[in-house]
Amino acid sequence: MSSYLAGVSSLDLVSVPHPTIPNLVAIPTGPLPPNPADLLSSHKLVEAIAELRTKFKFIVIDSPPVMAATDAVILSVQATAFFSSFAVAKLPRKRSLAPVIC
Repeated sequence: MSSYLAGVSSLDLVSVPHPTIPNLVAIPTGPLPPNPADLLSSHKLVEAIAELRTKFKFIVIDSPPVMAATDAVILSVQATAFFSSFAVAKLPRKRSLAPVIC
């Protein structure tokens, strides 16, 4: 994806179809850019998602945890729905998790 967002590759070239599952395509992250947040904030991401929406019924975007990087926040603006998972066993017992609905 970083190669596409940087303008050095096309969306078709960075898309990797699954060998046995029809209509399942992955787009790997690609080389680590110097500033990933800048690439994710670019118009190229909006264009990519718009193009992918014409080809696929569902688009699943995996990103680092919200607290670890700004990626999830930037990507959530482009998403129709946002799902967050928690490692509950890692939280102190006194903290409770309320359901998150976005």
